[in-house]
Parts: sequence; C-alpha cells; structure tokens
Amino acid sequence: VLLIAAPPPPADGDASAPPPQEVAWSMQVGTGSFHDQRSALGLAHYVEHLFVKVANEKFPDEDEFDDFVVRNGGQNAAHTGYDFTNYRGSLPSPKALLPSLERLAERFISSTFTDSLTEREINSIHAEFVRYLVEDGWRKMAAINRELLHPDSVHNWFHVGNEQSLKAAMADTTRSLPDLAKTFVQRFYSPNLAKLVVLSSGSSEEDLDALEAAVRDRFEKIPNNGTKLLEGPDYREDPDLLAWAHESGSTGSPTPLPSDFARFTTPENGRVPTANLHIQVVPTQDFHCLTFMWPIDDSQHPSLAALADYQWESKPFDFLSGLIGHEGEGSLHSELSLRRNLVSATSAGLGSMGSYGGHPCYQLSFTLT
Repeated sequence: VLLIAAPPPPADGDASAPPPQEVAWSMQVGTGSFHDQRSALGLAHYVEHLFVKVANEKFPDEDEFDDFVVRNGGQNAAHTGYDFTNYRGSLPSPKALLPSLERLAERFISSTFTDSLTEREINSIHAEFVRYLVEDGWRKMAAINRELLHPDSVHNWFHVGNEQSLKAAMADTTRSLPDLAKTFVQRFYSPNLAKLVVLSSGSSEEDLDALEAAVRDRFEKIPNNGTKLLEGPDYREDPDLLAWAHESGSTGSPTPLPSDFARFTTPENGRVPTANLHIQVVPTQDFHCLTFMWPIDDSQHPSLAALADYQWESKPFDFLSGLIGHEGEGSLHSELSLRRNLVSATSAGLGSMGSYGGHPCYQLSFTLT
C-alpha cells in the first residue's frame, strides 16, 4: 500500500482558501489478457467487466460499489492490459473514501458471479468489440499484429473477446462461465500480485498513519494464494500461464509460447526481427499517416518501462526523440511541412509493435496532408 498526501496550496496562493479535498485510489493486479485461456479468449477483459459490478457477501447488491461512488459525487473506471488489470476512482471529499475502499476490498474477498450478471456483461463485451471494428486505431493494431506476429504469439490472441469467444468456453459442459470467472479471480487476483495507491488530503503524518492502518485492516483480509508469475519475455515459458492457458477445452499442448516474431528471427539476428514489411491499412475516416517502426531486442529491454529507464542519466531515447521530432527551423518537420507541404505533424519516440504492451520498438510517425 502506498499513501500519497495531496500537496499543500502554493505559498503565493490565497491562504484563506480551503485545502484540496479530492481523494483517489488505484489498485492494480498483475494479471491481464496474457492469462486468457485459449478456449475462453477475452476472459481477463470479461472478468474486469464483472468485477466492477459484482456483488459479495457483505454488499449483496450488484452495482453497489459503483452506485456508492456516484452517490458521493465520485467516479471510477477499470482497464485490462496484457499483464495487468487496473481499478481506479476518485471522490470530491474524503468522507466516503474508507467506505469506498471497503467495498473495493470486499470484491476481492467474496465475489458472487450470478448467471444474470455474466450474461449481461457478455453483451457489454460484445458491444465494445463491435465499436472497435470501426475504430481506426484498433484496426491498425490488429493489422500489424496479423502481419508481423507469430500466429500463436500471445499478443496475437483475441484479447477483447466477444459473444462467440466467451460462450465457446461453455462448450465444455463440465464448467460454466461464472465458475470460470470465479476461478480466474481466485487464481490471479492475489494480494502478492497487486498494488494499491491511495491519494489523501490528510494534513499531517498522524492522519496518514491512521489512514494506512484503516486501509490495511480492510485489504489484509484478501486471501493470498501466493501465485507467482514470470515477467518480461520469460512469460512465454511460465508454467502457471501454460498450464492455465491449455486447461479444459483447449486443443493445444502446454508447450512454451513462441517469440512474438519467431517467423522472422534467425540464428543470426536472434530475437530482433528483420521483417522489412510494408503494411497498408485503409482507415474508415479521412485520415492519412505514415509510421516507421524499428524493433528493439526485448531480451535486453522486456518492456517500455525498462526502456524508459535505460541509461536514465543521459536518456538517449529522449534525446533522439527530441532531435527527430523537433519542429523548429531547419528540422525534418519544417522541411516536410513548410517547404514541401507533405506532413502536418511529426512525432517520434518509444512505442509497441501492434497492440499496447507488445514488442518494444522505436517509431517515427507523420500525419500526412
């Protein structure tokens, strides 16, 4: 648990003005779409949808958590990534903070996945999938994944999910989707894989100490199953992931997952692909862009976070991005934009090939005229 005190008002501000009262929280669990089952693609995303609304023994009404936060003028949200799921929210005043956190903690302790809720959220997932079909950003990522990544790469799995992929999980009559969702939570929503950050407007160390004790009292009751998962490229050989991914209903064998770019790598170039491909995606909107991507060896830099910390004292990637992305006189942008009228915007920096959180790369993008 990390507690952060809201900053005091500036010295030159109105001393009579009341201090900021907004409070917030963010709980991140170290599991995501990497832990879908092959026979239940979209499962992690689906569990996130359920978890926002699920009832529990102490608060038996569905949507109780969301309704409570909204009644108190706050808001909350959730997001599923490849290797994380995040639940976050904020309130305009601290009076409802601990009751909100209690409702959050109770979902991890005794969630109840009813048939009506699971069916309703299948429809919600499917509606989200339909929206993505016409969203150019997602269509672009899907095209890049399809052309670049190994067909069996976990990045190439259908992580969003839809009605067909989720109901396929029930083809095995020995299990139900609510039971599968509950098993996912029991297996991966473990405190040793989670982190909680709370922003408080407490004005003293004593206030923060009291808040920490109250928060720990609520969250220490979450059962810890000690699940351990490998990180970075090593996840492809993670025995827990492989055993789970190929459980009941899967036709595959529990062998290590292939490198994302296994179809392009050779003994000579190791893990760094040399695809030299030109991928053209036709957008749904009147928008034209050109992006160059250079893959980076993910055995040395397994994530964008690791790359961001690379040689942090000199920050070579930041220096390169500032140099290439500069838009002043004599820059690449000024030549292509002002003199040749070919581009309207230029950007450069670290990114991912394909979906968010995919193989790290350095990319240069132009918005074309």
